[in-house]
Amino acid sequence: MFSSYSASITYVLDLSRRYRLQFSILGVVAGLAIILWGGWEWQTSALVEPSQEDPKVTVITPSNQIVVDVAGAVMYPGMYQVDSNTRVGEVIKRAGGFLDTADDWYVAKSLNLAKKLSDEAKVYVPFEIEPSENPITNSDSAETGTGNNSTVSINTASQAQLESLSGIGQKRAEAIVAGRPYQKLSDLVEKEILTEGIFTQIEGQLSL
Repeated sequence: MFSSYSASITYVLDLSRRYRLQFSILGVVAGLAIILWGGWEWQTSALVEPSQEDPKVTVITPSNQIVVDVAGAVMYPGMYQVDSNTRVGEVIKRAGGFLDTADDWYVAKSLNLAKKLSDEAKVYVPFEIEPSENPITNSDSAETGTGNNSTVSINTASQAQLESLSGIGQKRAEAIVAGRPYQKLSDLVEKEILTEGIFTQIEGQLSL
């Protein structure tokens, strides 16, 4: 009977040691799991939070863009949005280039193709023969500078009277006044103030 009692005590102690070891192992595993989980959470937040606080976003703004108006003797007149460092020649090229009827004399003498454009600028390319802005009236022919046959004197006519001639705009009228005096009508061509085409068209309306 004593031996049976001892065996029972031994069994209970052995069973206690066995479960104690299992509980210890479970405790260690649970502790490791908690540590690993906490480390993963910290690494995830460390990777995500900086990108949320300081996002690297590239924003393209139109601050370097300008709008210019191209008109006159070009293929496609209209408004164009271009870079702020665009030149006159570049925007004319974008507008299709010059027409055959463009005023070559004006382009060569007065149009600066290398000039930088500014916002709201207007680029006008005149035609070789511009429509008259100020047609001659009866009162004009009575003023100084017009002859008896309603011709316009290239030596004495006012700028407004010169601009009344077909193909003569402000620039050409100013050039005619600046080129005085003239000895003959053909001086207008020889001094490169008028092209042959315009001079031939209005020669009958001119006088010295």
